[in-house]
Amino acid sequence: MNATHWPQNLLRVLLMGTILSLALPGWAENAPSLEGLWKAHKRVDADLRGPVVIDINKGWAEFAGERVSLGCHVNGDGNDDDDAEDICNGGRWTADFSTGLGRFEGRVFNDRLIARWEQPSILQIGARASSPVRVRRGPGDRWIGTVTPMPSQFTFYLPVSKASDGSYRTFLRNPERNLGIFVQVERLELDGEQVRLVGRFRGDDQERTLVSGRYFADSDHFRLDLPAGRGGAYDFYRQPDPRRSDFRAQTTDEWTYRAPPQLEDGWRVGTLEDANIDKAPIKDMIERFILPADDSVHSLNVHGMLVARGGVLVLEEYFHGFHRDLVHDTRSAGKSLGSVLVGAARHKGVEIGPETLVYEALGEAVDDLEPRKGAMRLEDLLTMASGFYCDDGDAEAPGNENTLQSQDGEPDWYRYTLDLPMAHAPGEQPTYCSATSNLIGAVVSARAGRSLAALVQEWIAEPLQIPFYHLNLQPTGELYLGGGSHWRMRDYIKLPQMMLDGGTWNGTRIVPEAWARQSTSEAVRLGERAYGWQWWIEEYEWQGRTVQAFFAAGNGGQIFMGIPEADLVIAFWGGNYSDRAGRRAQSELIPDYILPATRP
Repeated sequence: MNATHWPQNLLRVLLMGTILSLALPGWAENAPSLEGLWKAHKRVDADLRGPVVIDINKGWAEFAGERVSLGCHVNGDGNDDDDAEDICNGGRWTADFSTGLGRFEGRVFNDRLIARWEQPSILQIGARASSPVRVRRGPGDRWIGTVTPMPSQFTFYLPVSKASDGSYRTFLRNPERNLGIFVQVERLELDGEQVRLVGRFRGDDQERTLVSGRYFADSDHFRLDLPAGRGGAYDFYRQPDPRRSDFRAQTTDEWTYRAPPQLEDGWRVGTLEDANIDKAPIKDMIERFILPADDSVHSLNVHGMLVARGGVLVLEEYFHGFHRDLVHDTRSAGKSLGSVLVGAARHKGVEIGPETLVYEALGEAVDDLEPRKGAMRLEDLLTMASGFYCDDGDAEAPGNENTLQSQDGEPDWYRYTLDLPMAHAPGEQPTYCSATSNLIGAVVSARAGRSLAALVQEWIAEPLQIPFYHLNLQPTGELYLGGGSHWRMRDYIKLPQMMLDGGTWNGTRIVPEAWARQSTSEAVRLGERAYGWQWWIEEYEWQGRTVQAFFAAGNGGQIFMGIPEADLVIAFWGGNYSDRAGRRAQSELIPDYILPATRP
Protein backbone atom coordinates (compact mmCIF):
# COMPACT_ATOMS: atom_id res chain seq x y z
CA MET A 1 0.00 0.00 0.00
CA ASN A 2 1.14 3.36 0.29
CA ALA A 3 -0.44 1.03 2.64
CA THR A 4 2.97 -0.43 3.11
CA HIS A 5 4.96 2.68 3.90
CA TRP A 6 7.47 1.32 6.38
CA PRO A 7 8.54 3.49 9.33
CA GLN A 8 12.12 4.68 9.08
CA ASN A 9 13.52 2.42 11.75
CA LEU A 10 11.91 -0.65 10.14
CA LEU A 11 13.25 0.37 6.74
CA ARG A 12 16.73 0.45 8.18
CA VAL A 13 16.37 -3.03 9.57
CA LEU A 14 14.99 -4.20 6.22
CA LEU A 15 17.69 -2.58 4.17
CA MET A 16 20.46 -3.90 6.41
CA GLY A 17 19.60 -7.20 4.78
CA THR A 18 19.07 -6.08 1.22
CA ILE A 19 21.67 -3.57 0.20
CA LEU A 20 24.47 -4.66 -2.03
CA SER A 21 27.37 -2.62 -3.39
CA LEU A 22 30.61 -3.94 -4.61
CA ALA A 23 34.32 -3.15 -4.20
CA LEU A 24 37.18 -5.53 -3.76
CA PRO A 25 40.28 -4.43 -1.86
CA GLY A 26 42.65 -7.31 -1.23
CA TRP A 27 41.28 -9.80 -3.77
CA ALA A 28 43.60 -12.63 -4.69
CA GLU A 29 44.90 -12.48 -8.23
CA ASN A 30 42.89 -15.52 -9.25
CA ALA A 31 39.62 -14.18 -7.81
CA PRO A 32 36.75 -14.22 -10.30
CA SER A 33 35.56 -10.99 -11.85
CA LEU A 34 32.22 -9.81 -10.53
CA GLU A 35 31.49 -7.47 -13.41
CA GLY A 36 28.10 -7.93 -15.02
CA LEU A 37 24.46 -7.90 -14.05
CA TRP A 38 23.27 -9.92 -11.06
CA LYS A 39 19.68 -10.76 -10.23
CA ALA A 40 17.83 -12.25 -7.28
CA HIS A 41 14.17 -13.14 -7.53
CA LYS A 42 11.90 -14.87 -5.05
CA ARG A 43 8.31 -16.03 -5.01
CA VAL A 44 7.28 -17.06 -1.53
CA ASP A 45 3.81 -18.46 -2.11
CA ALA A 46 2.47 -21.55 -3.80
CA ASP A 47 0.78 -19.19 -6.26
CA LEU A 48 -2.12 -21.58 -6.59
CA ARG A 49 -4.78 -20.48 -9.02
CA GLY A 50 -7.63 -22.10 -10.85
CA PRO A 51 -11.26 -23.11 -10.35
CA VAL A 52 -13.15 -22.80 -7.11
CA VAL A 53 -16.46 -24.67 -6.85
CA ILE A 54 -19.17 -23.55 -4.41
CA ASP A 55 -22.17 -25.72 -3.59
CA ILE A 56 -24.53 -23.59 -1.50
CA ASN A 57 -27.17 -26.33 -1.20
CA LYS A 58 -24.69 -28.81 0.30
CA GLY A 59 -22.69 -26.16 2.11
CA TRP A 60 -19.16 -26.67 0.81
CA ALA A 61 -16.49 -25.01 -1.33
CA GLU A 62 -13.57 -26.71 -3.08
CA PHE A 63 -10.26 -25.22 -4.24
CA ALA A 64 -6.87 -26.76 -5.06
CA GLY A 65 -8.11 -30.21 -4.07
CA GLU A 66 -9.35 -29.12 -0.66
CA ARG A 67 -13.04 -29.13 0.28
CA VAL A 68 -14.18 -27.07 3.27
CA SER A 69 -17.52 -26.15 4.79
CA LEU A 70 -19.18 -22.85 3.98
CA GLY A 71 -19.72 -20.51 6.89
CA CYS A 72 -22.76 -18.25 7.08
CA HIS A 73 -22.38 -14.73 8.46
CA VAL A 74 -25.81 -13.21 8.94
CA ASN A 75 -26.02 -9.65 7.62
CA GLY A 76 -22.29 -9.79 7.27
CA ASP A 77 -22.01 -6.84 4.91
CA GLY A 78 -25.00 -5.03 6.31
CA ASN A 79 -27.12 -5.02 3.18
CA ASP A 80 -30.83 -5.38 3.84
CA ASP A 81 -31.85 -4.69 0.24
CA ASP A 82 -35.23 -6.33 -0.34
CA ASP A 83 -34.14 -7.26 -3.86
CA ALA A 84 -31.41 -9.50 -2.52
CA GLU A 85 -32.11 -13.21 -2.66
CA ASP A 86 -32.93 -14.48 0.84
CA ILE A 87 -29.94 -16.76 1.17
CA CYS A 88 -28.27 -17.02 4.58
CA ASN A 89 -30.60 -14.27 5.77
CA GLY A 90 -28.91 -11.71 3.55
CA GLY A 91 -25.46 -12.50 4.88
CA ARG A 92 -22.19 -13.75 3.44
CA TRP A 93 -20.92 -17.20 2.59
CA THR A 94 -17.26 -17.74 3.49
CA ALA A 95 -14.81 -20.62 3.18
CA ASP A 96 -11.41 -20.61 4.89
CA PHE A 97 -8.87 -22.92 3.28
CA SER A 98 -5.97 -24.41 5.17
CA THR A 99 -2.22 -23.88 4.78
CA GLY A 100 -2.65 -20.22 3.97
CA LEU A 101 -4.20 -20.75 0.55
CA GLY A 102 -6.76 -18.01 1.03
CA ARG A 103 -10.34 -17.24 1.86
CA PHE A 104 -13.44 -17.25 -0.31
CA GLU A 105 -16.27 -14.82 0.35
CA GLY A 106 -19.51 -14.48 -1.59
CA ARG A 107 -23.06 -13.25 -1.42
CA VAL A 108 -26.00 -14.07 -3.65
CA PHE A 109 -27.45 -10.82 -4.94
CA ASN A 110 -30.07 -10.47 -7.70
CA ASP A 111 -29.53 -14.10 -8.73
CA ARG A 112 -25.77 -13.52 -8.98
CA LEU A 113 -23.00 -14.69 -6.71
CA ILE A 114 -20.79 -11.67 -6.01
CA ALA A 115 -17.56 -13.33 -4.93
CA ARG A 116 -14.08 -12.33 -3.80
CA TRP A 117 -10.86 -14.13 -2.95
CA GLU A 118 -8.70 -12.95 -0.05
CA GLN A 119 -5.09 -14.10 -0.07
CA PRO A 120 -2.52 -13.99 2.73
CA SER A 121 0.04 -11.21 3.12
CA ILE A 122 1.89 -10.51 -0.12
CA LEU A 123 5.66 -10.10 -0.02
CA GLN A 124 5.98 -6.88 -2.03
CA ILE A 125 3.20 -4.99 -0.22
CA GLY A 126 3.26 -6.50 3.26
CA ALA A 127 -0.53 -6.83 3.43
CA ARG A 128 -3.41 -9.08 2.41
CA ALA A 129 -5.22 -8.51 -0.84
CA SER A 130 -8.72 -9.11 -2.16
CA SER A 131 -9.53 -9.96 -5.78
CA PRO A 132 -12.83 -10.50 -7.57
CA VAL A 133 -13.83 -14.03 -8.50
CA ARG A 134 -15.94 -14.13 -11.64
CA VAL A 135 -18.38 -16.99 -11.25
CA ARG A 136 -21.01 -18.72 -13.35
CA ARG A 137 -23.76 -21.14 -12.49
CA GLY A 138 -22.95 -24.80 -12.78
CA PRO A 139 -25.15 -27.85 -12.27
CA GLY A 140 -27.72 -27.60 -9.49
CA ASP A 141 -26.87 -25.02 -6.85
CA ARG A 142 -23.18 -25.02 -7.72
CA TRP A 143 -21.22 -21.98 -8.79
CA ILE A 144 -17.88 -22.21 -10.57
CA GLY A 145 -15.32 -19.41 -10.48
CA THR A 146 -11.65 -18.80 -11.18
CA VAL A 147 -9.19 -17.68 -8.50
CA THR A 148 -6.43 -15.40 -9.81
CA PRO A 149 -4.23 -14.37 -6.87
CA MET A 150 -1.54 -11.72 -7.04
CA PRO A 151 1.98 -13.23 -7.17
CA SER A 152 3.93 -12.70 -3.96
CA GLN A 153 7.42 -11.83 -5.13
CA PHE A 154 10.45 -9.61 -4.72
CA THR A 155 13.30 -8.82 -7.12
CA PHE A 156 16.75 -7.23 -6.90
CA TYR A 157 19.22 -6.24 -9.62
CA LEU A 158 22.88 -5.34 -9.19
CA PRO A 159 24.65 -3.89 -12.26
CA VAL A 160 28.33 -4.27 -11.36
CA SER A 161 31.23 -2.46 -13.03
CA LYS A 162 34.94 -2.30 -12.17
CA ALA A 163 36.32 1.12 -11.31
CA SER A 164 39.84 2.34 -12.13
CA ASP A 165 40.95 1.73 -8.54
CA GLY A 166 39.98 -1.94 -8.79
CA SER A 167 36.79 -1.65 -6.78
CA TYR A 168 33.45 -2.95 -8.00
CA ARG A 169 30.74 -0.30 -8.14
CA THR A 170 27.01 -0.90 -8.27
CA PHE A 171 23.59 0.21 -7.11
CA LEU A 172 20.52 -1.74 -6.09
CA ARG A 173 17.45 -1.73 -8.31
CA ASN A 174 14.30 -3.16 -6.73
CA PRO A 175 11.30 -2.88 -9.11
CA GLU A 176 8.63 -3.57 -6.48
CA ARG A 177 9.60 -1.05 -3.77
CA ASN A 178 12.85 0.68 -4.86
CA LEU A 179 14.48 -0.18 -1.54
CA GLY A 180 17.87 0.85 -2.89
CA ILE A 181 16.87 4.50 -2.66
CA PHE A 182 17.20 4.44 1.12
CA VAL A 183 20.97 3.87 1.06
CA GLN A 184 23.93 5.21 -0.88
CA VAL A 185 25.34 1.99 -2.34
CA GLU A 186 29.07 1.95 -3.01
CA ARG A 187 30.88 -1.35 -2.95
CA LEU A 188 31.41 -4.92 -1.78
CA GLU A 189 34.49 -6.27 -0.07
CA LEU A 190 35.32 -9.95 -0.40
CA ASP A 191 37.47 -11.82 2.10
CA GLY A 192 37.66 -15.46 1.13
CA GLU A 193 34.03 -16.53 0.90
CA GLN A 194 32.70 -13.69 3.03
CA VAL A 195 31.03 -10.81 1.28
CA ARG A 196 30.86 -7.53 3.18
CA LEU A 197 28.39 -5.08 1.74
CA VAL A 198 29.36 -1.46 2.29
CA GLY A 199 27.29 1.67 1.83
CA ARG A 200 25.54 4.58 3.50
CA PHE A 201 22.02 5.05 4.66
CA ARG A 202 20.07 7.81 2.96
CA GLY A 203 20.85 11.08 4.71
CA ASP A 204 23.73 9.53 6.68
CA ASP A 205 27.34 10.30 5.71
CA GLN A 206 28.81 7.43 7.70
CA GLU A 207 30.06 4.56 5.59
CA ARG A 208 29.44 1.15 7.12
CA THR A 209 29.11 -2.56 6.50
CA LEU A 210 25.44 -3.08 5.88
CA VAL A 211 25.28 -6.87 5.82
CA SER A 212 27.55 -9.84 5.31
CA GLY A 213 26.92 -12.67 2.90
CA ARG A 214 28.66 -15.57 1.21
CA TYR A 215 30.07 -16.03 -2.27
CA PHE A 216 29.88 -19.53 -3.79
CA ALA A 217 32.69 -19.83 -6.33
CA ASP A 218 31.62 -23.22 -7.66
CA SER A 219 28.23 -21.90 -8.77
CA ASP A 220 29.29 -18.26 -9.21
CA HIS A 221 26.60 -16.69 -7.06
CA PHE A 222 26.26 -15.01 -3.68
CA ARG A 223 23.66 -15.41 -0.97
CA LEU A 224 22.37 -12.84 1.46
CA ASP A 225 20.10 -13.61 4.39
CA LEU A 226 17.36 -11.02 4.58
CA PRO A 227 15.23 -10.41 7.68
CA ALA A 228 11.69 -11.68 8.03
CA GLY A 229 9.21 -9.79 5.90
CA ARG A 230 11.06 -9.93 2.60
CA GLY A 231 11.50 -13.65 2.17
CA GLY A 232 14.71 -14.74 3.93
CA ALA A 233 17.76 -15.73 1.89
CA TYR A 234 18.27 -14.31 -1.59
CA ASP A 235 20.60 -15.87 -4.16
CA PHE A 236 22.08 -13.48 -6.73
CA TYR A 237 23.03 -15.02 -10.07
CA ARG A 238 24.94 -13.51 -12.96
CA GLN A 239 22.73 -12.78 -15.96
CA PRO A 240 24.21 -14.32 -19.13
CA ASP A 241 22.87 -11.60 -21.46
CA PRO A 242 22.27 -8.31 -19.60
CA ARG A 243 20.70 -6.64 -22.63
CA ARG A 244 17.91 -9.20 -22.59
CA SER A 245 17.28 -8.81 -18.89
CA ASP A 246 14.26 -6.96 -17.52
CA PHE A 247 16.76 -4.61 -15.88
CA ARG A 248 16.85 -2.97 -19.30
CA ALA A 249 13.76 -1.15 -20.55
CA GLN A 250 13.86 -3.21 -23.75
CA THR A 251 16.43 -5.19 -25.73
CA THR A 252 17.23 -2.42 -28.25
CA ASP A 253 18.04 1.27 -28.02
CA GLU A 254 15.62 2.19 -30.78
CA TRP A 255 11.86 2.42 -30.32
CA THR A 256 9.45 1.19 -32.98
CA TYR A 257 5.85 2.33 -32.81
CA ARG A 258 3.07 -0.25 -32.81
CA ALA A 259 -0.59 0.66 -32.48
CA PRO A 260 -2.39 -0.89 -29.47
CA PRO A 261 -4.26 -4.12 -30.24
CA GLN A 262 -8.04 -4.32 -30.18
CA LEU A 263 -9.11 -6.33 -27.13
CA GLU A 264 -12.40 -7.12 -25.45
CA ASP A 265 -11.94 -4.48 -22.74
CA GLY A 266 -14.09 -1.66 -24.13
CA TRP A 267 -11.29 0.42 -25.60
CA ARG A 268 -11.44 1.57 -29.18
CA VAL A 269 -7.95 1.63 -30.64
CA GLY A 270 -6.24 3.66 -33.35
CA THR A 271 -2.90 5.17 -34.30
CA LEU A 272 -1.00 8.28 -33.25
CA GLU A 273 -1.55 9.63 -36.74
CA ASP A 274 -5.31 9.10 -36.45
CA ALA A 275 -5.25 11.11 -33.20
CA ASN A 276 -3.21 14.00 -34.67
CA ILE A 277 -0.25 13.19 -32.44
CA ASP A 278 3.21 13.46 -33.99
CA LYS A 279 5.28 10.33 -33.57
CA ALA A 280 8.72 12.01 -33.70
CA PRO A 281 8.55 13.77 -30.29
CA ILE A 282 7.24 10.58 -28.68
CA LYS A 283 10.09 8.58 -30.19
CA ASP A 284 12.61 11.19 -29.04
CA MET A 285 11.22 11.10 -25.51
CA ILE A 286 11.30 7.30 -25.23
CA GLU A 287 14.76 6.90 -26.71
CA ARG A 288 16.24 9.77 -24.70
CA PHE A 289 14.74 9.13 -21.28
CA ILE A 290 13.25 5.64 -21.04
CA LEU A 291 15.38 3.23 -23.09
CA PRO A 292 18.93 4.08 -21.90
CA ALA A 293 20.33 1.65 -19.35
CA ASP A 294 20.06 2.85 -15.76
CA ASP A 295 23.35 4.17 -14.42
CA SER A 296 22.18 4.95 -10.88
CA VAL A 297 19.28 4.29 -8.55
CA HIS A 298 18.02 7.77 -9.50
CA SER A 299 17.69 6.96 -13.20
CA LEU A 300 14.19 7.40 -14.58
CA ASN A 301 12.49 4.01 -14.39
CA VAL A 302 9.28 3.94 -16.43
CA HIS A 303 7.34 0.66 -16.38
CA GLY A 304 4.61 1.62 -18.85
CA MET A 305 2.80 4.44 -20.61
CA LEU A 306 -0.53 4.84 -22.38
CA VAL A 307 -2.09 7.68 -24.37
CA ALA A 308 -5.71 7.95 -25.51
CA ARG A 309 -7.33 10.77 -27.44
CA GLY A 310 -11.00 11.18 -28.15
CA GLY A 311 -11.63 8.00 -26.20
CA VAL A 312 -9.36 6.02 -28.55
CA LEU A 313 -6.26 4.29 -27.23
CA VAL A 314 -3.36 5.17 -29.56
CA LEU A 315 -0.18 4.46 -27.58
CA GLU A 316 0.57 1.48 -25.33
CA GLU A 317 4.12 0.72 -24.25
CA TYR A 318 5.60 -1.35 -21.43
CA PHE A 319 9.19 -1.60 -20.25
CA HIS A 320 11.41 -3.61 -17.88
CA GLY A 321 9.40 -6.80 -18.32
CA PHE A 322 6.01 -5.32 -17.48
CA HIS A 323 3.15 -5.98 -19.90
CA ARG A 324 -0.57 -5.34 -20.31
CA ASP A 325 -1.67 -8.44 -18.39
CA LEU A 326 0.27 -7.53 -15.25
CA VAL A 327 -1.25 -5.53 -12.44
CA HIS A 328 0.86 -2.70 -11.01
CA ASP A 329 0.91 -0.86 -7.69
CA THR A 330 -0.98 2.43 -8.05
CA ARG A 331 0.28 3.73 -4.69
CA SER A 332 -1.53 7.01 -3.88
CA ALA A 333 -3.13 7.12 -7.31
CA GLY A 334 -5.50 4.64 -5.69
CA LYS A 335 -6.85 7.47 -3.51
CA SER A 336 -8.87 8.82 -6.46
CA LEU A 337 -10.87 5.60 -6.35
CA GLY A 338 -12.49 6.94 -3.17
CA SER A 339 -13.83 10.00 -4.96
CA VAL A 340 -15.21 7.82 -7.74
CA LEU A 341 -16.90 5.58 -5.16
CA VAL A 342 -18.70 8.55 -3.61
CA GLY A 343 -19.89 9.68 -7.03
CA ALA A 344 -21.01 6.15 -7.90
CA ALA A 345 -22.93 5.96 -4.63
CA ARG A 346 -24.76 9.19 -5.47
CA HIS A 347 -25.61 7.81 -8.92
CA LYS A 348 -27.04 4.69 -7.25
CA GLY A 349 -29.29 6.80 -5.05
CA VAL A 350 -27.34 6.50 -1.80
CA GLU A 351 -27.88 9.47 0.50
CA ILE A 352 -24.33 10.75 0.53
CA GLY A 353 -22.63 13.92 -0.60
CA PRO A 354 -20.05 16.59 0.27
CA GLU A 355 -22.26 17.82 3.09
CA THR A 356 -22.55 14.41 4.80
CA LEU A 357 -21.37 14.64 8.42
CA VAL A 358 -18.63 12.06 8.91
CA TYR A 359 -19.16 11.05 12.54
CA GLU A 360 -22.92 11.07 12.21
CA ALA A 361 -22.77 8.81 9.15
CA LEU A 362 -20.62 6.38 11.12
CA GLY A 363 -23.07 6.23 14.02
CA GLU A 364 -20.88 8.08 16.49
CA ALA A 365 -22.44 9.77 19.50
CA VAL A 366 -22.04 13.29 18.17
CA ASP A 367 -23.07 14.96 21.46
CA ASP A 368 -20.01 13.46 23.14
CA LEU A 369 -17.58 14.66 20.48
CA GLU A 370 -15.29 17.62 20.33
CA PRO A 371 -17.34 20.18 18.35
CA ARG A 372 -14.80 20.31 15.52
CA LYS A 373 -15.19 16.58 14.93
CA GLY A 374 -18.97 16.80 14.95
CA ALA A 375 -18.80 19.43 12.21
CA MET A 376 -16.51 17.41 9.93
CA ARG A 377 -18.06 16.81 6.49
CA LEU A 378 -17.27 14.30 3.77
CA GLU A 379 -15.98 17.18 1.63
CA ASP A 380 -13.33 17.82 4.29
CA LEU A 381 -12.07 14.27 3.75
CA LEU A 382 -12.21 14.61 -0.03
CA THR A 383 -10.10 17.79 0.08
CA MET A 384 -7.59 16.58 2.71
CA ALA A 385 -8.91 19.24 5.11
CA SER A 386 -10.28 17.02 7.91
CA GLY A 387 -8.37 18.89 10.60
CA PHE A 388 -6.95 15.66 12.07
CA TYR A 389 -3.34 15.75 13.28
CA CYS A 390 -2.31 13.36 10.53
CA ASP A 391 0.15 15.05 8.16
CA ASP A 392 1.96 12.26 6.28
CA GLY A 393 5.01 14.51 6.04
CA ASP A 394 5.21 15.04 9.81
CA ALA A 395 6.88 12.17 11.66
CA GLU A 396 5.43 13.46 14.94
CA ALA A 397 1.82 13.41 13.70
CA PRO A 398 0.02 10.45 15.33
CA GLY A 399 -2.12 10.02 12.22
CA ASN A 400 0.61 9.95 9.58
CA GLU A 401 0.46 6.85 7.41
CA ASN A 402 3.65 5.26 8.77
CA THR A 403 2.38 5.51 12.34
CA LEU A 404 -1.11 4.34 11.43
CA GLN A 405 0.14 1.21 9.75
CA SER A 406 2.95 0.32 12.13
CA GLN A 407 0.98 0.69 15.39
CA ASP A 408 -0.59 -2.51 16.67
CA GLY A 409 -2.72 -1.17 19.48
CA GLU A 410 -5.80 -0.60 17.29
CA PRO A 411 -6.30 -2.95 14.32
CA ASP A 412 -9.37 -0.99 13.22
CA TRP A 413 -7.77 1.85 11.23
CA TYR A 414 -11.11 3.64 10.95
CA ARG A 415 -11.38 3.70 14.74
CA TYR A 416 -7.78 4.81 15.08
CA THR A 417 -8.38 7.70 12.68
CA LEU A 418 -11.63 8.83 14.31
CA ASP A 419 -9.87 8.96 17.67
CA LEU A 420 -7.03 11.18 16.43
CA PRO A 421 -6.58 14.59 18.02
CA MET A 422 -7.54 17.64 15.97
CA ALA A 423 -4.89 20.06 14.73
CA HIS A 424 -7.27 22.45 12.92
CA ALA A 425 -10.93 23.04 12.36
CA PRO A 426 -12.31 21.03 9.42
CA GLY A 427 -11.86 22.87 6.13
CA GLU A 428 -9.32 25.26 7.60
CA GLN A 429 -5.94 23.77 6.64
CA PRO A 430 -5.66 21.11 3.86
CA THR A 431 -2.88 18.69 4.78
CA TYR A 432 -1.85 15.59 2.85
CA CYS A 433 -3.09 12.68 4.96
CA SER A 434 -3.73 9.15 3.70
CA ALA A 435 -5.82 8.32 6.76
CA THR A 436 -8.50 10.80 5.69
CA SER A 437 -8.64 9.28 2.20
CA ASN A 438 -9.10 5.88 3.79
CA LEU A 439 -11.90 7.19 6.02
CA ILE A 440 -13.88 8.12 2.90
CA GLY A 441 -14.41 4.39 2.46
CA ALA A 442 -15.92 4.04 5.92
CA VAL A 443 -18.53 6.69 5.12
CA VAL A 444 -19.39 5.16 1.73
CA SER A 445 -19.68 1.66 3.19
CA ALA A 446 -21.84 2.84 6.11
CA ARG A 447 -24.22 4.82 3.92
CA ALA A 448 -24.47 2.11 1.25
CA GLY A 449 -24.69 -0.75 3.75
CA ARG A 450 -22.22 -2.82 1.75
CA SER A 451 -18.56 -3.77 1.94
CA LEU A 452 -16.24 -1.59 -0.12
CA ALA A 453 -14.80 -4.49 -2.09
CA ALA A 454 -18.30 -5.45 -3.24
CA LEU A 455 -19.07 -1.84 -4.20
CA VAL A 456 -15.86 -1.50 -6.21
CA GLN A 457 -16.74 -4.68 -8.07
CA GLU A 458 -20.38 -3.81 -8.79
CA TRP A 459 -20.28 -0.04 -9.23
CA ILE A 460 -16.90 0.50 -10.85
CA ALA A 461 -15.09 -2.59 -12.13
CA GLU A 462 -17.97 -4.34 -13.86
CA PRO A 463 -19.39 -1.30 -15.72
CA LEU A 464 -15.83 -0.28 -16.67
CA GLN A 465 -15.25 -3.80 -18.06
CA ILE A 466 -12.42 -4.58 -15.63
CA PRO A 467 -12.26 -8.34 -14.95
CA PHE A 468 -9.59 -8.51 -12.26
CA TYR A 469 -7.52 -6.36 -9.92
CA HIS A 470 -6.21 -6.62 -6.37
CA LEU A 471 -7.31 -4.45 -3.45
CA ASN A 472 -5.04 -3.97 -0.43
CA LEU A 473 -6.78 -4.74 2.85
CA GLN A 474 -6.67 -3.26 6.32
CA PRO A 475 -6.09 -5.59 9.30
CA THR A 476 -9.87 -5.84 9.71
CA GLY A 477 -10.25 -7.09 6.12
CA GLU A 478 -11.77 -3.91 4.69
CA LEU A 479 -10.40 -2.24 1.58
CA TYR A 480 -7.69 0.37 2.27
CA LEU A 481 -8.43 3.53 0.27
CA GLY A 482 -5.25 5.37 1.23
CA GLY A 483 -3.51 3.90 -1.82
CA GLY A 484 -1.80 0.78 -3.08
CA SER A 485 -4.46 -1.13 -4.99
CA HIS A 486 -3.13 -3.04 -8.02
CA TRP A 487 -4.67 -2.74 -11.49
CA ARG A 488 -3.75 -3.35 -15.09
CA MET A 489 -2.80 -0.16 -16.88
CA ARG A 490 -5.44 -0.38 -19.62
CA ASP A 491 -8.03 -0.74 -16.86
CA TYR A 492 -7.09 1.97 -14.38
CA ILE A 493 -6.70 4.60 -17.10
CA LYS A 494 -10.44 4.16 -17.66
CA LEU A 495 -11.02 6.23 -14.50
CA PRO A 496 -9.67 9.53 -15.92
CA GLN A 497 -11.24 8.72 -19.29
CA MET A 498 -14.61 8.22 -17.61
CA MET A 499 -14.25 11.45 -15.64
CA LEU A 500 -13.19 13.37 -18.75
CA ASP A 501 -16.28 12.01 -20.55
CA GLY A 502 -18.60 13.44 -17.91
CA GLY A 503 -18.90 10.33 -15.76
CA THR A 504 -19.66 7.74 -18.45
CA TRP A 505 -17.81 4.82 -20.02
CA ASN A 506 -19.03 3.61 -23.42
CA GLY A 507 -22.48 5.01 -22.73
CA THR A 508 -22.79 3.62 -19.19
CA ARG A 509 -22.99 6.19 -16.44
CA ILE A 510 -20.69 5.59 -13.48
CA VAL A 511 -20.92 8.92 -11.64
CA PRO A 512 -23.17 11.97 -12.16
CA GLU A 513 -21.88 14.50 -14.68
CA ALA A 514 -21.78 17.25 -12.06
CA TRP A 515 -19.70 15.02 -9.79
CA ALA A 516 -17.18 14.29 -12.55
CA ARG A 517 -16.84 17.99 -13.29
CA GLN A 518 -16.58 19.22 -9.70
CA SER A 519 -14.30 16.41 -8.49
CA THR A 520 -11.69 17.28 -11.09
CA SER A 521 -11.78 21.04 -10.51
CA GLU A 522 -9.67 22.96 -8.02
CA ALA A 523 -11.25 23.00 -4.57
CA VAL A 524 -8.30 23.84 -2.30
CA ARG A 525 -4.59 24.55 -2.35
CA LEU A 526 -2.66 21.65 -0.87
CA GLY A 527 0.67 23.29 -0.16
CA GLU A 528 1.52 25.08 -3.38
CA ARG A 529 -0.52 22.76 -5.57
CA ALA A 530 -4.15 22.74 -6.62
CA TYR A 531 -6.33 19.87 -5.45
CA GLY A 532 -9.88 18.76 -6.19
CA TRP A 533 -11.79 15.91 -4.59
CA GLN A 534 -8.97 13.33 -4.40
CA TRP A 535 -7.65 14.47 -7.80
CA TRP A 536 -4.61 16.70 -8.31
CA ILE A 537 -4.96 19.69 -10.62
CA GLU A 538 -2.17 20.99 -12.89
CA GLU A 539 -1.87 23.66 -15.57
CA TYR A 540 0.12 23.23 -18.77
CA GLU A 541 0.86 25.37 -21.79
CA TRP A 542 -0.59 23.93 -24.98
CA GLN A 543 -1.05 25.54 -28.38
CA GLY A 544 -0.38 29.02 -27.02
CA ARG A 545 -2.81 28.85 -24.11
CA THR A 546 -3.04 27.47 -20.59
CA VAL A 547 -5.01 24.26 -20.17
CA GLN A 548 -5.95 22.42 -17.01
CA ALA A 549 -5.24 18.78 -16.26
CA PHE A 550 -6.55 16.57 -13.47
CA PHE A 551 -4.74 13.45 -12.38
CA ALA A 552 -4.36 10.67 -9.87
CA ALA A 553 -0.76 10.51 -8.69
CA GLY A 554 1.16 7.86 -6.79
CA ASN A 555 4.64 7.55 -5.32
CA GLY A 556 7.16 6.25 -7.84
CA GLY A 557 5.74 7.85 -10.99
CA GLN A 558 2.16 6.53 -11.13
CA ILE A 559 0.15 9.06 -13.19
CA PHE A 560 -3.39 8.76 -14.57
CA MET A 561 -4.26 12.10 -16.17
CA GLY A 562 -7.02 13.73 -18.15
CA ILE A 563 -6.62 16.98 -20.11
CA PRO A 564 -10.15 17.90 -21.23
CA GLU A 565 -9.29 20.75 -23.64
CA ALA A 566 -6.98 18.45 -25.58
CA ASP A 567 -9.38 15.48 -25.21
CA LEU A 568 -6.32 13.61 -23.99
CA VAL A 569 -5.79 10.91 -21.37
CA ILE A 570 -2.28 9.88 -20.32
CA ALA A 571 -0.97 7.24 -17.94
CA PHE A 572 2.45 6.30 -16.62
CA TRP A 573 3.65 3.48 -14.41
CA GLY A 574 6.99 3.96 -12.68
CA GLY A 575 9.44 2.39 -10.27
CA ASN A 576 11.10 5.50 -8.80
CA TYR A 577 9.47 5.11 -5.40
CA SER A 578 10.50 7.70 -2.79
CA ASP A 579 12.64 9.51 -5.37
CA ARG A 580 12.19 12.86 -7.09
CA ALA A 581 12.64 11.08 -10.42
CA GLY A 582 9.12 9.74 -9.92
CA ARG A 583 7.72 13.21 -10.72
CA ARG A 584 9.44 13.59 -14.07
CA ALA A 585 6.53 12.22 -16.09
CA GLN A 586 4.16 15.00 -14.97
CA SER A 587 6.79 17.76 -14.80
CA GLU A 588 8.83 16.97 -17.90
CA LEU A 589 7.67 14.18 -20.21
CA ILE A 590 4.06 15.31 -20.50
CA PRO A 591 4.59 19.09 -20.93
CA ASP A 592 7.82 18.90 -22.96
CA TYR A 593 7.05 15.99 -25.28
CA ILE A 594 3.52 14.56 -25.24
CA LEU A 595 1.59 17.84 -25.26
CA PRO A 596 3.81 19.49 -27.93
CA ALA A 597 3.30 16.37 -30.07
CA THR A 598 -0.48 16.76 -29.81
CA ARG A 599 -2.03 18.90 -32.54
CA PRO A 600 -5.45 20.60 -32.20
